[in-house]
Amino acid sequence: MKRFNYVITVCRESIENKCPIAPGITKRLYWGFDDPAALQGTDIEKLKGTRRIRDEIKSRIESWIVETRTGSGRED
Repeated sequence: MKRFNYVITVCRESIENKCPIAPGITKRLYWGFDDPAALQGTDIEKLKGTRRIRDEIKSRIESWIVETRTGSGRED
């Protein structure tokens, strides 16, 4: 069975419902982002919202990588 040091979930529901327990996980991080499927508005507005969420996820991942490599990582 494959073991993982981290599992990162990006949906708000995972915080409330707690994802299923998986063996071998050292750390589980919950990063709540808006759900792109729940966006409302015109197609252009939804596209802008989706891109905003994408950029937020990208930024958070990049920050987490730097923090983890330098040992100053937040565990949230």
